[in-house]
Amino acid sequence: MNNDTLDTSLKAIRESMNAISQQMQEYEAIRVAQNAATLELMGKLNDTVKEMEQNSLKTEGRLNALSAGVMELLGDRIDDKYNYYMALGYIPADEVHTFDNLYFAYAANGGNGKRAKKYQYVMDNLQHKEDRDELRQSTITPIGCNAVARRTCG
Repeated sequence: MNNDTLDTSLKAIRESMNAISQQMQEYEAIRVAQNAATLELMGKLNDTVKEMEQNSLKTEGRLNALSAGVMELLGDRIDDKYNYYMALGYIPADEVHTFDNLYFAYAANGGNGKRAKKYQYVMDNLQHKEDRDELRQSTITPIGCNAVARRTCG
């Protein structure tokens, strides 16, 4: 092999190695950029997850507060109905289902105790009467009811 051929071959090998080296540097730059983009996305995802956890805690707190409020409203309504039925001495037959639903919603929401006893007492000890005329003419008005609203309160 002569020197020119050898020089040409070496030059071709160097050029090829330089091209490969440049490609490797380009790939490395791309890989670094992709890693940086991945890290940035992971950071944003982490921030989003933290925000979602905070929102979930806020929502859970609000739901607990709403549940407690609903339970108290239902319990207060049970108390009113209990006092009304006790004053009447009976429970109107057409209100038994409503009183059941009121109590079961209360109990399902975590309520129990004295209101469970009130419910059970009314259901076990008070007579269920069909006579709505006697009820309408009664002078007993449920707590929180006025004469206009009496139809819906009784």
